[in-house]
Amino acid sequence: MMLRSLVRARRGSAITEFALSSTILIFVLMMTMEFGVEIFIRQQTERAVGAAAAAYATSRSPSQAQDAALATMSPAFRECLQPLDVVLHNNISSLKNGSGRAAQGNSSDDGAHIARIALTCRWDRITPAIRLMLGDTLVHEAISFVRIR
Repeated sequence: MMLRSLVRARRGSAITEFALSSTILIFVLMMTMEFGVEIFIRQQTERAVGAAAAAYATSRSPSQAQDAALATMSPAFRECLQPLDVVLHNNISSLKNGSGRAAQGNSSDDGAHIARIALTCRWDRITPAIRLMLGDTLVHEAISFVRIR
C-alpha cells in the first residue's frame, strides 16, 4: 500500500529531474569550454613557433625570435609561454643524435646549418573536473626546424 503511494506521488519530481540533468549538462559544457581553450592554445603555440622560426632565420637573434613569438600569441595567453629554446646543428647527423648547441646570438652561431626552435606553453586547466581527469596543467611543445644557409 505504501509502495503504491510512493509511485503515484509526483510532487517534487520535476525539480529532481532538473537537478540531475542540469548537473550533467553543466559538466558537459565545462568540458566543451576546456577543450576549446586547449585547442586554441595549441594552435596559438604552433603559430608562435612559426613566427619565431621566421624571425630567427632572418635575424639570427634568439631575443628577436622570442619577441616575434610573444607578438603572435593572443594577449590573454602570453603568460603560458616559456622561454624560447634555440638549438643549432651543423649537419643532419647532429640533428639525429641530438648533439646541438644553444644559440648565442653572436658570430659563434655562423657555422650552423640547421636551427631547432622549440616553444613550450604551460597552461593551468580551468575546471576542477578536468584537472582530476587530465592533470593540473596542459603542456604543449611546438617545434620548428629552419635551414639557415
